[in-house]
Amino acid sequence: MKDAIKEQKATAYRQMDFLAFLKRSLTTEEERITRKIAQGQEKLDNYPNIYDKLFDYFAFETNEMPYGTAHARTGDPYEWITKELQNRLTENKNLKMKSLKEIIKEEIEAGSYGNPPPPSDSNWYEFAKEFDVGVLDLVPLAGILGYKSFKDMDMSISPKDLFKRNRKKFIDTLRFSSLLASDMTDEKIGNTILSLWP
Repeated sequence: MKDAIKEQKATAYRQMDFLAFLKRSLTTEEERITRKIAQGQEKLDNYPNIYDKLFDYFAFETNEMPYGTAHARTGDPYEWITKELQNRLTENKNLKMKSLKEIIKEEIEAGSYGNPPPPSDSNWYEFAKEFDVGVLDLVPLAGILGYKSFKDMDMSISPKDLFKRNRKKFIDTLRFSSLLASDMTDEKIGNTILSLWP
């Protein structure tokens, strides 16, 4: 049962990251066409720009596309992406996500689920603990700050270095993600970040 719940949570994280990618990387019109492709109303072959963005996401950013398919040896990347879009963007998927949300809500009420911090070896672990944010909060934070994913942000930069790069944007974004930070002054947030990484 725990393995099934872990898999459902992983699916939810992948789905959240994918939806953030759509908003971040596609124009409004491209996103509309992508949804039509998922519903079978359009063909991906007719939209090379959308294909290129989706291929980069699945083959390089998330590494979800099998190697043989990405190189058109064991499968067709157009077909694979179309099938993946159908799985992620159709009504059926939304129903699965709804039931997952219900499962998570039940776990929260039972006290067995939370928004866990990133792994302890992450650049952002101490930051997450200090500001009471978890992985679910860090995914949109990464997107707002211009990173492709939390994983990309985690590998690229520490909270202190990102804070030094653009204090105002970092603080505003943190307030969006952390209830604790929303009640802190800019100075208090800055001092807290700098004290964690002297």
